[in-house]
Amino acid sequence: MIYIVVVLIVIIAFLVYRNTKKDEKLNGELRRPFSGGGYVVGNYENGVEYGEFCEYHWNSLKRRYYYEDGKKNGDYFEYDMKGNVICKGKFINGKRVGVWEDYYSNGQIRRRYNFESNYQDNLIVIERYYEDGALEFENGIDYYPNGNIKSQLINGELHKYFESGILEYKQENRNSKNVKNRLSKELFYYENNRLKEEKIYEDTNQYEFKYLNINYFENGVIESRGEIIYNRHLSPNPNTKVGKWLFYYPNAKIKEEADYGDRCIIKRIKYQEDGKIVS
Repeated sequence: MIYIVVVLIVIIAFLVYRNTKKDEKLNGELRRPFSGGGYVVGNYENGVEYGEFCEYHWNSLKRRYYYEDGKKNGDYFEYDMKGNVICKGKFINGKRVGVWEDYYSNGQIRRRYNFESNYQDNLIVIERYYEDGALEFENGIDYYPNGNIKSQLINGELHKYFESGILEYKQENRNSKNVKNRLSKELFYYENNRLKEEKIYEDTNQYEFKYLNINYFENGVIESRGEIIYNRHLSPNPNTKVGKWLFYYPNAKIKEEADYGDRCIIKRIKYQEDGKIVS
């Protein structure tokens, strides 16, 4: 029954809109339907929008904003199906300006952000929060729910952390600006503070470059070592092993020697843990 009533409201709104369109210049309140079962109600004066406009989805208020001289001006509000404000901000001359805020349905602020003046699609996040109110992001730093830092830039170099606060990843950049690839090294860590993986980059370019890749067991012993060529145009895997690679057992004894070329293994020698070659 409710569905039938809603459909009738939409049909009536459409007929009103169609009849009103016959006038070149609209005047007074207009209810205009749109796809998805909703409609917008607002006022016109000589064909120009003015005053409050409200958008409804299935008779539930979805957005409320204001027009002045045919452009959005003033406060903007967006609501969830229960009528809770989930977004608010301000328009001036049709552009989003100042600080905007998004909210969870429980009323807790979700994020606070600003828009670049010349690029309305590019927003700058000022703060972001978890649903319980704990800070998630501020001043370029991401946080875990427990308050520990999740990631941050230190002197332009990215650092990531485990939730315990232990360093998980960091990058090192070349100091000189006259380089093709500023990234010099990437370091990955186990939660016991020992090195897990190391990538050492050549100064070539950002689209195709070679780097030394070293992987470690959790006890600190090297697991594998060799060079990789990265080519962003190779899909689905842009990383290709090249040259001689060495693989080890956790006790540091050699496990395998492999020569790579043209995206395949040219030669491979495998060893048992006692050092004997696997036949």
